[in-house]
Formats: sequence, C-alpha cells, structure tokens
Amino acid sequence: MKHPKGENFTQQSLEKFSEEITTLYKAESSMKPKDQIVPEYILCSISGDYMRDPVTLESGRTYERDAILQYFALQKEKAERIQDSLD
Repeated sequence: MKHPKGENFTQQSLEKFSEEITTLYKAESSMKPKDQIVPEYILCSISGDYMRDPVTLESGRTYERDAILQYFALQKEKAERIQDSLD
C-alpha cells in the first residue's frame, strides 16, 4: 500500500495507524453527538443530535422531524395561551 506522498507503508506503520484510528473511533463513539466534531449540516439545530429523519422546510432549513414537530406543537400551545389571555 502506498502513502499519499508515494512512500510505502510498512506493516508496523499500518498497525500503528490502525491502532490510532481504533482509539479515535472509541473516543468519538463514547461522546454524545453534540460533543463530536461533525459537519453542522448533519446535526439538527433544535436538538443538537444527528438527524435520522430530516425534513426540509420551505425556508430551506433542515431539522430532525420529531424535533421540529415538537417545536411547532409548543409554538401552537403558546399562541393559544396568548390568544386566551387576550380574549
């Protein structure tokens, strides 16, 4: 196997690299998604978690379906309470 700079990997360097990757993977996988270094477009800006069921609104913003539905329900409830207090 060749290194990107054209150098040959040795078995020892491959094993060391594999160990480093394994260590990093274990450290990353034990972290919560909010604490991991991942592109922002993968995380829901409401929940801070990975989007497993993303939905894109007309505004172009993408959210986790459950998070945005809960947000809308909360906003509807607030609006109803405000309306009741005005009546």
